[in-house]
Amino acid sequence: MQTDILLSLPQMELGQNTTLGMNLETSMFENVTVIEVAQWRVVLDLVNTIIMTSNTINLMLGMGAAISVTELWMHTKRPIGAVIGMLGQFAVLPAIGFCLCLLFKLQPYEALGVLIISCCPGGSFSNFFTFWVDGDLALR
Repeated sequence: MQTDILLSLPQMELGQNTTLGMNLETSMFENVTVIEVAQWRVVLDLVNTIIMTSNTINLMLGMGAAISVTELWMHTKRPIGAVIGMLGQFAVLPAIGFCLCLLFKLQPYEALGVLIISCCPGGSFSNFFTFWVDGDLALR
């Protein structure tokens, strides 16, 4: 037995104004749309959210437990690895993004998006690879 969840937005009147003999009505929702969502999709979305959240928490805790205080202290004494990483992230990658914008003749708003994305550090996926190959997590 399949049950559907129906969502509808009600008609709400915010107020009426009269200007120079004209009756003006202001409404928040002019059209009411019924959206049908299958129940199994709602359950699947909830299960997916729970699994992905628990996996991320477990992996982050595992990586955090693999870092020792001595490793962190060594990187504060000799920060050359962190400096090289920051230069690569905030100088080399934006320069490559700028060259790509020129090469593909992007519109200004598209070029701005490429430059912003090229400055943003990567997600936790690179941390997972560093953890799996026994890399230096404190440097990452």
